[in-house]
Amino acid sequence: MFSTEGLSEQMNRALTELVTVSAEETASWGARLAATLGGGEILLLHGALGAGKTVFAGGLAAGLDAAAWRGSPSYSLIHEYETTPRLYHADLYRLTGAEAEGLGLEEYATRESVLVCEWPERAEEYLRGLATSRLVDVWLQHTSANERSLRIREYREGV
Repeated sequence: MFSTEGLSEQMNRALTELVTVSAEETASWGARLAATLGGGEILLLHGALGAGKTVFAGGLAAGLDAAAWRGSPSYSLIHEYETTPRLYHADLYRLTGAEAEGLGLEEYATRESVLVCEWPERAEEYLRGLATSRLVDVWLQHTSANERSLRIREYREGV
């Protein structure tokens, strides 16, 4: 089990902050992050409706060479992509914390896969406990018609 407790002061300051001015640019930052993924990561996408979480997740899928992007899994709850590493995209918006924990996301959080969760606030403590090597928080905020503010913070095992 992975915990963010006891992280070094240096890691606690490792925060990337940026502004994007289009959906394409938001997606491109997802693709850039995807290039650093090797399996064992959990990415928690935070933000209000329309903040760009699904666009960012689509960039992650594109960056991992997903054959086709299926959008937000709001009703199917989880989409699986045959990428390397395998990508699982969950949307917890319609769930309570207990329902989110009942999905069995621990089956998707392996060292050979990447689990991306929209609306992690529904079961955040549970999700944080699933990370095997790297946890990445991405906060997206809609600041104007096309502009988004992104804050990305990562935590690694053994830091």
